[in-house]
Amino acid sequence: MSRMSWIPVAVLLVTLGACASSSQERMRKPPVDRQLITAAELEGAQWPSMFEAISAMRGAWLTKRGPVSFSGGGDIVVYLDRNRLGGPDSLRSIPCDMIASARLLSAPDAQSHFGMDHPYGAIVMVSRKR
Repeated sequence: MSRMSWIPVAVLLVTLGACASSSQERMRKPPVDRQLITAAELEGAQWPSMFEAISAMRGAWLTKRGPVSFSGGGDIVVYLDRNRLGGPDSLRSIPCDMIASARLLSAPDAQSHFGMDHPYGAIVMVSRKR
């Protein structure tokens, strides 16, 4: 066979390969937002509180990251319905079934939303409407 007769075959193979990969991509689950926990993820949770749920599902949220402040203080700040609750230990008093969503904010995002005293970010939760 001459080189010219191989060109249509090569084009056909490339086209079929592209179609196969796009159908596989459509079958994949959408990526999980690692900065968000939804009510669906908490549905039927066996954890007694949000502290245990976050520890199990997104343990990195409870790890301090960011610059060390000159005062040496600070912690991850927890909010529920835009009310400041305190540090991560305040999550122990919040049952999973009352939360619609929880989101981790980085230090810069938390500082722009809530002020400069968030050197390690914030966990912002929204309660379910009852």
